[in-house]
Amino acid sequence: MGIWRILDLLDRYGVKTTFFVPGWIAEKYPDTVLEVHRRRHEIAQHGYMHERLDRLVFDEELRVFDLAEKSISKVIGTGPLGFRAPYWRFSHNFKHTC
Repeated sequence: MGIWRILDLLDRYGVKTTFFVPGWIAEKYPDTVLEVHRRRHEIAQHGYMHERLDRLVFDEELRVFDLAEKSISKVIGTGPLGFRAPYWRFSHNFKHTC
C-alpha cells in the first residue's frame, strides 16, 4: 500500500500531519491506523463509511459519529482529535454559532 511510502517520506522530513480516517477503515486496517498513530500523526474522524451528513437525520448522524469514534478509539486507545466532514458537506442537524 502507498500509505507506507507516505509515512516513510513524512518521517524522513520530520513532518507530522493529520490523517482523516473513516471508522470502517480503522476496523478493516487496524494495524495501519495504529502505525499512523504510533508515528505521532493526528488521527481525526471522517465519518464511519464516508456518509453525506447533509442527508442524515439527527439520530442517524449521532449513530455515525458514535460508530466512528468507537472504531477509532478501539484501535488507537483514544478518541479522534479532529473531524472533517465527508464530501465537505456539513450537517443541518446542529446549529453552529460563532
